[in-house]
Amino acid sequence: MTCVPDSGENSAEFASFIPAVPEELIPNVQELANQLQIIRETINEPIDIISGFRTKEWNKKKGGAKNSQHLTGKAADISVRHRSPIAMRGIILDLVKQG
Repeated sequence: MTCVPDSGENSAEFASFIPAVPEELIPNVQELANQLQIIRETINEPIDIISGFRTKEWNKKKGGAKNSQHLTGKAADISVRHRSPIAMRGIILDLVKQG
């Protein structure tokens, strides 16, 4: 998995907003990483992580919801080069149904 800047951002701006995850949210980020790994293994393709944990300031700058799961380390925006967002949604929903 790789972490890439949003379109329109330069690498320096992106790097300046990579926050340290608060200690109490580490378990959430670890669980999210485990879930992303399951997706990656299922599709057998790399996943680009566009956004993961966000501070309140970064979330506001990105236009995120006030109660965004990014604020708790429970969400990631991802992209897979050879799969459409609709296809990925279906794969993820199937994995959720499987438990």
